[in-house]
Amino acid sequence: MIAALAGVAGLMAAAGVAQALVGAALVERFARRRRPLSGSHRPVSVLKPLHGDEPMLFEALSSLCRQAVGPFQVVCGVQDPGDPAIAVVGRLQQAFPGADIALVVDATQHGPNRKVGNLINMLPTARHDVLVIADSDVH
Repeated sequence: MIAALAGVAGLMAAAGVAQALVGAALVERFARRRRPLSGSHRPVSVLKPLHGDEPMLFEALSSLCRQAVGPFQVVCGVQDPGDPAIAVVGRLQQAFPGADIALVVDATQHGPNRKVGNLINMLPTARHDVLVIADSDVH
């Protein structure tokens, strides 16, 4: 009985090692196929789910607009039409008139998680294939 269990354990260990080796080979193959960006960056849409005028919100959003990479779009989203973050986004649009800044106000719920619902509401406004999700307090 013990010999049989030892044999099963040995087979399972061998399968785990084989899986790890195959995974390492696939990761290496993927890493070799990646092409470096050639002087220009791929366009990016940054999704910023907002809720309220939290401390330093304008500064956090401004730091994003001052990025030296591009092209990129900033999509801010709120679910409440009375959310004070809307005024902050308005100030941001005035402070950075050349920036591609969109505001989505949509109360549609998509399940129990309000932040995920807010992101789902913003998604149709995103114009680029590469998406970055950044919380409102990220500087």
